[in-house]
Amino acid sequence: MKKKRSSKYQSHHDSLFRAAFSSPESLRSEATALLQPALVRSLDFSKVEVLQTRFVDESLGASESDATFRLPQHGRPTFFYVLLEHQRRSDALMPWRLLRYMTNIWMTLLGKVPGTTRLPMLIPMVLSNVPGGWKGPRRLRDVLELEPEQHAFVAHLIPDFEFALDDLSSRTTDELFHREGPEFTRFALWLLASSSNPERVLDEAPRWSDLAAQLREAAPDDHHRALVYLRRTVTMNMTEKQWKRIRRLFWMGPETRVVTVEDIAYAGLDEERAVARQKGLEEGREEGREEGREEGREEGREEGREEGRVQGREEGLARAREEALAAQRALLKELWSARFGKVPRTVSTKLAKADARTLIRWGKRLVTAKDARDVFS
Repeated sequence: MKKKRSSKYQSHHDSLFRAAFSSPESLRSEATALLQPALVRSLDFSKVEVLQTRFVDESLGASESDATFRLPQHGRPTFFYVLLEHQRRSDALMPWRLLRYMTNIWMTLLGKVPGTTRLPMLIPMVLSNVPGGWKGPRRLRDVLELEPEQHAFVAHLIPDFEFALDDLSSRTTDELFHREGPEFTRFALWLLASSSNPERVLDEAPRWSDLAAQLREAAPDDHHRALVYLRRTVTMNMTEKQWKRIRRLFWMGPETRVVTVEDIAYAGLDEERAVARQKGLEEGREEGREEGREEGREEGREEGREEGRVQGREEGLARAREEALAAQRALLKELWSARFGKVPRTVSTKLAKADARTLIRWGKRLVTAKDARDVFS
């Protein structure tokens, strides 16, 4: 039975991956890079559907993300299962895990169409950013205890398949930069490919800075997701000087903070704390030495004084939390207006009195609710 994923598994890896592969063009780009041209030409990418169901194990939710797509091929539905493997070493049982996920997909599809006697085509694709490149098996038969001389006698008796692999760590920046597909998808693939190597990020960042600037203007939500990923996976191992250089190249000033739907629906308390930290950084820079903020010390610690650090942190976080709550309430009102029309006074009153946890819960419901009454039920 497919397990449900709770919001605590919505990592920055998952947010970046699902946003980068949310369009037909992103799937076409990946298929073009990995599959035979004849197969790609037979698929109708203008009718791609992204299925919302996820199949990865909860225990691997922090290191894996997945997406399932449906599109026509010669009038019949074809499915793609794309798995992002974000681990430090190759999984020796990857083909077996993929078989489990694929079986769960087929079981789900068969349950929706009783009486079906044939399985739809399902193509597995793996995106890996294992440092040093993928070294694990790609065929199911390679994870079976089978002697080479036995294979000829039992090959027709056992299941076997090979998954398509996008070995990102072995891709050069030129390959990724010139790959077909949306700009954000190419930028996200480069971030995934280089995330384990800060020196590579520093060397290749100038190549991507113009594209990052374009995203900042045209797609600020995507720009924000990319920079959150960069901040949490790469720059923690950089010096202050290196980090400042990345900030300049990728337009990472405090004014670029954007509250996205994910911030409300999935981010939870960790994202609320990230908002508070960013606001504390802004105030620490503005008030200088007298009231340096601990949460903003990445940029402000050289200017802050020990005397005002504790008090400044408490004041900055308190004010930042209030501003974060105000931003959450404002975004919920915008989402309500887009879904259900004018925001009633009673709804505004509820939002004004709700705490962060309640707003997050309502935000989740608001994204999928069929009726306005379902939001507060």
